[in-house]
Amino acid sequence: MRFKSKRPAAVSPAISNRNGVIMRKKIAILTVLVLALAGCTLAQEVKGQEKRTYAQKLVDDLFAKRKDLVSMGIHVTPPGSSDNVIIASNVKSKLGKKSSEPDMLVMTSGNPLVQQKPDNVYDIVLPLYERSGKTIGIVGMNLQCKAGESEASALLRARGIIDGLKKQIPSEAKLFQELR
Repeated sequence: MRFKSKRPAAVSPAISNRNGVIMRKKIAILTVLVLALAGCTLAQEVKGQEKRTYAQKLVDDLFAKRKDLVSMGIHVTPPGSSDNVIIASNVKSKLGKKSSEPDMLVMTSGNPLVQQKPDNVYDIVLPLYERSGKTIGIVGMNLQCKAGESEASALLRARGIIDGLKKQIPSEAKLFQELR
């Protein structure tokens, strides 16, 4: 009767090399899978950035047409919220910012808020209306003016912008509609 040795049998170099090749293939496959998963996640994030609301489209369209707009924000109360916030703006960091008390006074009173800033810019806040004439929020905008342009002239241009928006807003709900 023969006794088995407790020492492991020597592994031939061919088997050791084969195991190494298999291990490298497994690592390569896992690497490809991880990179593919990361690519899918990144694609979803980029795709998510493509979504925008109708309100944001209105702002973007105005900036494409008007060179006198320095900044603009549409303030409306989102569904399910009690606070009026900026729902669309050319300044992305402002999105979601709660409307100030002076801004809200414009909405409730209907009276504009106009302040002259340096560099021939007027900061103007006006009520925002849907097509029916119902007040649904406010628009804050900074308008670049010509040297010496009066407050009344700047306010007239701002009201023209608001009138144009009013024609494009059939309802408050439309502002929150997601577009692709």
